Amino acid sequence: MVAPKTRLVCLILAGHSGVDPGTGAGGYTEAEFTYALALDLFRAIERHQPHIEPVLLTTAGHTGPTSRLGVQKKHCKTHRFLEMPAAAGNIERIDQKLDGLRVIKALYRQTHRADCVLIEVHADARKGPDGLHVLYGAPESDRLAKCLTGANSKVIFRDDLRLLRLSPVPAVIIEVFNMSSPKALKLFLRKSHRVAFAKQVAHRLCDFATH
Repeated sequence: MVAPKTRLVCLILAGHSGVDPGTGAGGYTEAEFTYALALDLFRAIERHQPHIEPVLLTTAGHTGPTSRLGVQKKHCKTHRFLEMPAAAGNIERIDQKLDGLRVIKALYRQTHRADCVLIEVHADARKGPDGLHVLYGAPESDRLAKCLTGANSKVIFRDDLRLLRLSPVPAVIIEVFNMSSPKALKLFLRKSHRVAFAKQVAHRLCDFATH
């Protein structure tokens, strides 16, 4: 493996980890899958990409019953909470995220002398084909978005999404699979499939950090 020129900190945010459980299908919520997928990605980077520091982010009070997906909520060595008030409106919640990201960016610049990127993990209920969708909203995030895509993937520019447009670090939202597809839902209920997917994303992230 070629060592990256600069050490990279990957902030992994489980989408819908606050008061909004997201979409649902088959008796499962999006929040359950996002936490499971975020944790799988954290572990894949930790185990297979020694030059990248993964940091798992969730909002305080994440309540997704992830044990149904075979995931235990073990405390990660680098697990930080983004505090967001439960009663806040959507814009206020996003601004809380942005403030948290600015603090974390400054912290890792000081302690690790490293750059940060943000990957927010989602599932969705789209109409259309299955496959990974990578959303970005600023030119600074273009290369990250393209590096994370592979076969059966799609890059989508979304500058209407406040978090992606104003993020202080290169940021993407990855919509991992279509929850309204019974075939995709069955696949991602299997831990082995989620782990294999996470390893692919971790490998692509290493390509981003290296070049």
